[in-house]
Amino acid sequence: MAPRHHIGIAEPTRDGWSLGFPAFPGTVTTGDTLAELIGHARDALASVVAAMEEDGLTLPASVDADPQASPYAPMALVASRSVLRIPRLSPGL
Repeated sequence: MAPRHHIGIAEPTRDGWSLGFPAFPGTVTTGDTLAELIGHARDALASVVAAMEEDGLTLPASVDADPQASPYAPMALVASRSVLRIPRLSPGL
């Protein structure tokens, strides 16, 4: 299965970067660099998706399945925030 993508909002912090997923409230991660942040975001997203699937919960629509699911344009700059499309992968990939 091809990866699906969800929007992550990245913000610079004093120590690096922070990222949250609007479709997955409470799912937040950090990284010293943008590259590290993206790797951590993929891991965080995979973990929350696996937990939701295990609990039988419905997953939010990905931006691939429904481009209108998010009000954010991928890779857009929203004030001082960066909007990123983060692929949803299976845990361990």
